[in-house]
Amino acid sequence: MIAPISDHQPWVVGAACRGCVSVDFFPDPADAGDDAKAVCMGCAVRQPCLDHALSYRELGIWGGTTELERYQMRPDAQQGGRRRLGQGRPGPPLRPAMQRASGG
Repeated sequence: MIAPISDHQPWVVGAACRGCVSVDFFPDPADAGDDAKAVCMGCAVRQPCLDHALSYRELGIWGGTTELERYQMRPDAQQGGRRRLGQGRPGPPLRPAMQRASGG
């Protein structure tokens, strides 16, 4: 499921990252994304941004979190990464750096 980010989603208009070109919000997986996270920390729409990223399994820094951090927030990750049949959607394939970090 893909949800395009556009001005039609009200929270996007107030995003601190809107028009920010000096910060990489899609860093290499080995990079913690601290510069992007710093932009997010003072953002008025951090929570709706995070909610969107959790719902649509976005890549990169969203709501001040990395892909791995969001993966760890998901209920199926807290159950050892395994989900019971019929519960939730499967997560994105883990990139090599994320596999090492999660012990996979």
